[in-house]
Amino acid sequence: MAQFLDRVIAAKSPALITAYETRIQELEDQRLVLEEKISKCEAKLPDFDKTYKTAIKFLENPHKIWASERPEDKCTAIKLVFTEKLPYDKTEGYRTAPIALPFSVLGELEGGQYEMVRGEDQNTIPRYCYL
Repeated sequence: MAQFLDRVIAAKSPALITAYETRIQELEDQRLVLEEKISKCEAKLPDFDKTYKTAIKFLENPHKIWASERPEDKCTAIKLVFTEKLPYDKTEGYRTAPIALPFSVLGELEGGQYEMVRGEDQNTIPRYCYL
């Protein structure tokens, strides 16, 4: 809208000024409609910091959340460790579901040999590379 206002000030032609003013009014109406939709929106996203903090705390010590007395914590632990619901077999019991990416990566890193690798430019930030 600011660009159109600048153009209205610089314009000499009455027809051009009218066209810019019409477009400014359309944009203002659109802005008001969007603001109203946003204000009526009931779905609120969870707090990013709180969600992120929970996941990081879990990765630091998964057993701490699993050992909690709260059933919600146990459900959260299961959801963070596995990518699917735990499969259950009547004769063999629970089977292992696919493991979530953070735990897969941590499993691959365990026991590997790693060295610092620099790019061609020695000023680049060093990266770890699996050898």
